[in-house]
Amino acid sequence: MSVLAIDMVTADGDLVHASPTENPDLYWAARGSGPGFFGVVVRFHLRVHAKSQTIANAVFTYELDVLDDVYTWLDEIGPKVGIEMELMALMHTGFDGQKEIAVTGPVFTDSEERAREALAILETCPVLDRAKLAIPYLDANVPDMTAGVNMTYPDNHRYAVDNMWTHASASELMPGLKKIAETIKDAPTHMLWMNWAPDNPGTPERPDMAFSVEDKTYIAAYGVWEDASNDADYESWATDRMREMEHLSTGIQLADENLANRTARFLSDENYARYDSIRSTYDPDHVFQSWSSRP
Repeated sequence: MSVLAIDMVTADGDLVHASPTENPDLYWAARGSGPGFFGVVVRFHLRVHAKSQTIANAVFTYELDVLDDVYTWLDEIGPKVGIEMELMALMHTGFDGQKEIAVTGPVFTDSEERAREALAILETCPVLDRAKLAIPYLDANVPDMTAGVNMTYPDNHRYAVDNMWTHASASELMPGLKKIAETIKDAPTHMLWMNWAPDNPGTPERPDMAFSVEDKTYIAAYGVWEDASNDADYESWATDRMREMEHLSTGIQLADENLANRTARFLSDENYARYDSIRSTYDPDHVFQSWSSRP
């Protein structure tokens, strides 16, 4: 647990402190309600963590004609990935102008030996010999990784995004993944596939909080463009693709949602009810705007 407490302004204009022992109901609601939270957080009290001794990565890129093989393999190895690795696959336009899948696995651990052991699983892809680019080990640092993220999510662009949690198999997801591949626009537009695996034995136990929907795999589509004249071409792409796959979804997360255009589950039923009860105490008149929609 890294968010130890918050300071917030309530609907009545009061500045209050919320933690596990002081206003715990507000502390519970703040962690996971996203844009539906009924207050203004003005300060976070955080637990800091020691920097890992070794930060490493690997990068493998594949053309879309092996999409079936790559995502089937990712689905198979997901449960075997160590807790120190964030296994991701980015479907996008590469530097050569061709659509591709870039598989990466940032690792934060205590030694180069352990990092190499963790990254070795990325060399088990059955179409490894088809990789356009294969870098099995790369020393990394936070500034470089941040720069890479900023290339994918650049400033001064227009965004339309949507997402889903799922535990569907790769074969079940394949028609939707292929539709994404067929319709994806040029970079920075992309689709992120992430191995989440909350059931992994190494995953820390979740604290009691509003956040209550997650699953084995996270998929998010990001339409990204610059010119407002292209809005009509781009802004529905992400949500249309997620809508086509929502029969396989167990919900969404609130970081990349498009609730204004697609209602989707983001809290458990029990947590919806608890959230509503707390809000009725602190913001009965709905001074703060709630979510654009909810189930």
